Amino acid sequence: MRLWLDFETRSDLNIKNVGLDRYAKDASTEVLMLAWAFDDEEPGLWEPRLGPMPERLWMGLRRVGVQKCAWNYNFERDILHYKLGISTIREEWYDPSVLCAYMSLPIGLHRAGEALDIDQKKIHTTGDTRLTKIFCSRSKALKKMVKEGSPLTYFKDWTTHPNEWLAFCSYCMQDVEAERAVHYAAVNINSPMTEEEKLAYAIDQRMNEEGVWIDTVFVEQAKKLAEEEVKQ
Repeated sequence: MRLWLDFETRSDLNIKNVGLDRYAKDASTEVLMLAWAFDDEEPGLWEPRLGPMPERLWMGLRRVGVQKCAWNYNFERDILHYKLGISTIREEWYDPSVLCAYMSLPIGLHRAGEALDIDQKKIHTTGDTRLTKIFCSRSKALKKMVKEGSPLTYFKDWTTHPNEWLAFCSYCMQDVEAERAVHYAAVNINSPMTEEEKLAYAIDQRMNEEGVWIDTVFVEQAKKLAEEEVKQ
């Protein structure tokens, strides 16, 4: 069983400037919504502001044997861990963007969808990305708002922009449809990754998360020898 996932979050930090680790751990980062779907089901949407996570989604995230799927999965995995307290192991995850990279396809979801001729209804357009700019980062308050007691910056949300918020919810669920459609299209035109490639990818992910073992004694001795050679 597969569980497809896509988060939308907001934060005082810009993830492009600080990186995922700092972004996910920062106190200002919060979950706005999570789109989800088991296998080929219609996507559902959980908004924390409306209540607890659906039990079926909760159980799927916690259950060993359910493969969690997301485009650039490290974002979803870290948000689950640092913001919702749900820890998952790397081996439980599948990332369709890795298969696209293996096939020399674009690794951006929209561009990969175009390259694979995915139904345009399932992939958002460049214009849709304005929604993330509206809701995912702070906006400057107008002078009138500041005079009325508003802070200098604030987050727009479902109260300030209700129509755009509904479009944002659809945008989030659309990403689940798109990543799933890209996966099926890619698999249909190419055999899955070889076991050797999967192993290389797994090692790469482990190194990114845990680092690489270094013999510090060897390094110090090599440095010492190099410095002695320079002095001669």
